[in-house]
Amino acid sequence: MSFFGYIFQDWKANRGNVKGRLVMPMFRLVNAINRYTFTKIIFFPYLMFYRFFVEWHLGVELPRKLIIGRNFIFYHGQGLVVNNKAVIGDNCILRNGVSIGNKKLADVARAWVTT
Repeated sequence: MSFFGYIFQDWKANRGNVKGRLVMPMFRLVNAINRYTFTKIIFFPYLMFYRFFVEWHLGVELPRKLIIGRNFIFYHGQGLVVNNKAVIGDNCILRNGVSIGNKKLADVARAWVTT
């Protein structure tokens, strides 16, 4: 799907949600910039602005490497934290205080062993 296709679907899905309509186009843009090293260098000020404004000021931590499907909705995204290795599918709804992450273990091989 194209960049603008995601933008329009997110805009429609977040109807009545001002924060969602503000954050999702900014996320889609930072996600598109993150694809190429050249664009990361050119748009570095925007990447820093996104980090400061969205993640620190608004409290919505959607990292630029995150993969999000179509029609993503989040309601009152204060305290929303998602790991950058997560993949969020189509038509997903997240609310405030949600954390999606992973646990780092010292010995990964032992993480799957049961005794």
